Amino acid sequence: MSAWLPSLVLAHAVAALAVPWALGRHRRAMTLAAAVVPAVTAVWAATRAGTVRDGQEITARFAWAPVLGLDAEFRLDALALVMLLLVGGVGALVLVYSAWYFAPRPSRLMIGSLVAFAGAMTGLVLADNLFVLYVFWELTTVSSFILIGAPGPERGENRRAATQALLVTTAFGLVMLLGFIVLGQAAGTYRISSLLADPPRGSAATAGLVLVLLGAFAKSAQVPLHSWLPAAMVAPTPVSAYLHAAAMVKAGVYLVARLAPAFAGAGVFRPLVIAVGLASLLIGGVVALRRDDLKRLLAYGTVSQLGMLMVLFGAGTRAAALAGGALLLAHGVFKAPLFMATGVVEHELGTRRAGELSGAGRRMPVLAVAAAAATASMIGLPPFLGFVAKETAFTAFSGDALAVLAGLVAGSVLTVAYGVRFLLAAFGGATTDTADTAERRGSSAGLVGPVVVLSCAGFGLGLFSGQVGRIVEPYAGSLKTLHPGYELAVWHGPGLPLALSALALASGLGLFLTLGRAFPGRALPSWAPTAQSGYDAVYRAVSFTARAVTGRVQAGSLPAYLKVIGWTVLAVPGVALVDGLIRGTEPWEAGRLRLWDHPGQPVLVVIVIGGALATQRVRRRLSAALLLAGIGYAIGGLFVLHGAPDLALTLLVVETLTLIMLVLALRRLPERFPPRRRRRLDRLAAAVLSGCLGAFVSLFLVVAALSRDGRPSGPEYAVPAADEGAKNVVNVILVQFRALDTLGEITVLAVASLGVGGLVLTGARIRGHLDGTSPPNATGRSGGPAGEPDAGGAGSMVGPRTRWLATSGSPPLGGRSVLLEATARLLCPAILVFSAFLLFAGHGQPGGGFVGGLVAGMAFVLRYLSGGRHELAVADPVRSGLVIGTGLAMAVASGAIGWAHGGEFLHGEVLRLTVPVVGGVEASTALMFDVGIAILVLGLVLRLLSTLGTGLESRSGEPAGGPPQGGGP
Repeated sequence: MSAWLPSLVLAHAVAALAVPWALGRHRRAMTLAAAVVPAVTAVWAATRAGTVRDGQEITARFAWAPVLGLDAEFRLDALALVMLLLVGGVGALVLVYSAWYFAPRPSRLMIGSLVAFAGAMTGLVLADNLFVLYVFWELTTVSSFILIGAPGPERGENRRAATQALLVTTAFGLVMLLGFIVLGQAAGTYRISSLLADPPRGSAATAGLVLVLLGAFAKSAQVPLHSWLPAAMVAPTPVSAYLHAAAMVKAGVYLVARLAPAFAGAGVFRPLVIAVGLASLLIGGVVALRRDDLKRLLAYGTVSQLGMLMVLFGAGTRAAALAGGALLLAHGVFKAPLFMATGVVEHELGTRRAGELSGAGRRMPVLAVAAAAATASMIGLPPFLGFVAKETAFTAFSGDALAVLAGLVAGSVLTVAYGVRFLLAAFGGATTDTADTAERRGSSAGLVGPVVVLSCAGFGLGLFSGQVGRIVEPYAGSLKTLHPGYELAVWHGPGLPLALSALALASGLGLFLTLGRAFPGRALPSWAPTAQSGYDAVYRAVSFTARAVTGRVQAGSLPAYLKVIGWTVLAVPGVALVDGLIRGTEPWEAGRLRLWDHPGQPVLVVIVIGGALATQRVRRRLSAALLLAGIGYAIGGLFVLHGAPDLALTLLVVETLTLIMLVLALRRLPERFPPRRRRRLDRLAAAVLSGCLGAFVSLFLVVAALSRDGRPSGPEYAVPAADEGAKNVVNVILVQFRALDTLGEITVLAVASLGVGGLVLTGARIRGHLDGTSPPNATGRSGGPAGEPDAGGAGSMVGPRTRWLATSGSPPLGGRSVLLEATARLLCPAILVFSAFLLFAGHGQPGGGFVGGLVAGMAFVLRYLSGGRHELAVADPVRSGLVIGTGLAMAVASGAIGWAHGGEFLHGEVLRLTVPVVGGVEASTALMFDVGIAILVLGLVLRLLSTLGTGLESRSGEPAGGPPQGGGP
């Protein structure tokens, strides 16, 4: 087992975050440093070529959740090696190209996203588990969305294209996921290597396979799901060169190639893949011959070339797989430089439309020669690798598949025609060299270099195509052999393949002279259907249906929503429960029912019921909020009586925090509830619904408790907790035994808090721009850059030493109170110390990271209540989002330590560290995980304060703490 495989993926993730952050001020150095990681990946893959060529595989497996059968499994074989060379090598050169393309200040978001995408592609090709592959599959989709939609001159068009790519690939990605589940269930395993070794058969497996192929077709832009790829040409050229030529669009081809050894010989796999591939090959070539925009011409050419790859890998024969492996590499090293050459032309001359270009070849002769070499490989001139791949493809289908062979020849004719059209459009024509263009020649040196390197790679790989064949052979050898002994080579002597190559070249030149010389190309009639018009029609239909359904079922009334949910609960599970009790199918023993176990329980129940009834009668909003909080405290008392002090302590803090936030929100609402105008029948229906729901929940809990016939699972954790030396079993369950569940929960908390905060602040910004007030920034503070106090804010309101607080800001709930200020000043340090005690004592006493973080957050709540947002700005100098991210990263890192020690993810480890002066120190990864939880929860509270609190203050455009208009509680 090799730790290199996951380390390569992790290195990309670290570089995507660390390099832009560390070298953000030195933008070109940042981009060049980011290129190191994919370059190292390609070099490492090249050093493993000998091992893979000998038929050996490099694997790695790390347990994620063994009980659930979730493992992170990676495997490097011949097919993965070819993709890894392509992803790493082209990715490194594209990043080098970006250092000059985005000059003088490359975007940190763009560079970080490119590296993240490279890491996602690396994980995708190395994955040996269907679910792991799907995770990386969707990560490439998200990265693509960010990169296409990055702000630019065509920002609106960029966003539309990014949305289109996201919708198409994600929608069919979900279809593919369903297919993965069906295949995995049919095979009894989700490990790809095991599934391929013993493929499932039957109707279920066939259905799952078709669903998977639909996802692959959408990802590789196959007809009719290809419209997103030409639309994505609004993205910057480095994005098109990498994602849309060498990497992302190859993901679907890679998946088809991965499944071919198991499924090509049976079912619908071979006919479906070949039919879709041939349609894409021909339609993409025809449309490319009409394009005037050079990037769109290359995009439709990519659709065509990907169709040929689908045909080759879908055939399921050794010779076709050899041709597919060669074309997979060749396409990356000729299409990426052609995109980059187009970017250089646009960068230097300001346009990429063929009708507006002339003489670029004379201005940039080195670039023109490199582009000509890449085009020669694309159209299949010897001795380039593209020629070798095309010859092998003709050989693979020269037997009984004459219809497919004819389609490949026709596609090659179109490739020659649009290849020549591209080359002459970009670099042909006369020129008038002006001083301005002469000055700009030197600026393209850093842009031309990567184009030259990749074009030379296509030439060199063609000369050494035998080595390429030996790398691909372990994969190709697993397929049916129709042409035994055939090897990749530049020259096989005269024969049918050579004659077909010559025919394709001559016919392609004739087709270009006949139809391809006009610029702009002849447009299609307005009535002719296109893939883009089909996407637009589907999008409009779905949007119309969604609006119609939403208008009917989303009335904007929370009581209406609750009624629908309530009646549904009563109609389905409620009726089933009553029916089971009547028929006697619910095995419960009423004799085991006790009314209470402690005399305090009925008292607390009376308080809960009384509070609920009183809430229905009070007319003031603040009174209702206090009664609800009282109900929560009484329920906390029930937890104490049931022996759950941890749960009670957490509930106490959560109820207090909720009450404070509710009071802040009530400041913007009238003091009293509006008068009830519902009809008596409506009130009666609401009362009946409430009573029935209460009876259903109570009855369900009683039946569930009395129907248990097995041992409770809770006591089973007591023995392993005692082995860990822990007395607080609940805390040990959360941070060790079920830590994966906890990680998922805190991740949801982090995402929800950031999302809700963003929505609140966006609304405040919109209101601020409309009424002329200063909206809060990303930290929730008004005016100024994020992280800086506004004018007259915290930085300018530091009062004299006689003040209790650091600022003279106004409290959010009224006038200043010396008692509250003194209490905040004196209690805040004590509260923070108490929170640290709860955190570190959680292993043996009530406490833990969650309640510790909540208690620490209460200290900042107290500071906010006493001094308002300016006091919070001083008490919280760090962005709340950074605090949340730090906590989540610490929790994940503590789990990764278990991996590093050869154990399971989030498996408890005791680290022995040597600290200067102090000496040897033992630290548990479970404690680190708990600390991460505490930090994240603290950040969550800070986020609530900095968005909800200050957002509410800014709504009226008055200083924080001013009296709300119209009264309040």
